[in-house]
Amino acid sequence: MPDQNTIREFREALQKAQAFQSLFEVFRAHLARRGLLPKEGVIVDASFVEVPRQRNSRAENALLKEGQSPAEWSVKMRAHKDVDARWTKKNGQVFYGYKDHLKVNRRTKLIETAAVTTASVHDSQAVDGLVQAGDVVMYGDCAYASARLTELLDGRGVGTVVVQKAVRGRPLNETDRQENRLISRTRARVEHAFAVMSGQAGRIFQRYVGLARNRAAIQLLNLCYNLQLYETILRLKLHPMTHA
Repeated sequence: MPDQNTIREFREALQKAQAFQSLFEVFRAHLARRGLLPKEGVIVDASFVEVPRQRNSRAENALLKEGQSPAEWSVKMRAHKDVDARWTKKNGQVFYGYKDHLKVNRRTKLIETAAVTTASVHDSQAVDGLVQAGDVVMYGDCAYASARLTELLDGRGVGTVVVQKAVRGRPLNETDRQENRLISRTRARVEHAFAVMSGQAGRIFQRYVGLARNRAAIQLLNLCYNLQLYETILRLKLHPMTHA
């Protein structure tokens, strides 16, 4: 067995060569050739990928947001400090790290495209690079309900079906709530990917430092999800009665 240093150095070489993204795209092409990415619509969503929290002062965090690092940090300290990860809050919970933005095939739940950003990037900001002409229709939760996105995707010939949210002066009526429930039945299929990646724990956690290393690790995680689901699809096709 290779020792820990050999494995780490090999992983670093793959990361610098952007091999994880290349492998994902090669396997995605294979899935498309097998007819497992039918053009029946896509679902978008994002999940936090948390990393060890940094205990920095407010002054240090202010410098990091400006792309600088405190002068008093030693070389060794800088190597262990994640200067790329960001804090954010959602539904009263605080998160620190990155986000895995996914575009999942509506029929098969396989990941078609993914983007990795810091945790502070809003879900809707990744749509421009995820959803492209030919995706037919995009399903999403209320984070993707905006006139800007609708106009953007309409220009690409892609329909938008998202959960509507109540706004001040315009509460949801029963018709709105019923439509949201129907949309959610389809939109919720993307949650399968995040559940598998988190091991049903509800959160995805990485111990890598920096955006480059975490992007590579998350790309590999997305690829492994597709490999696992692909194996399940093949097995179900071969033995449909066993899993009925």
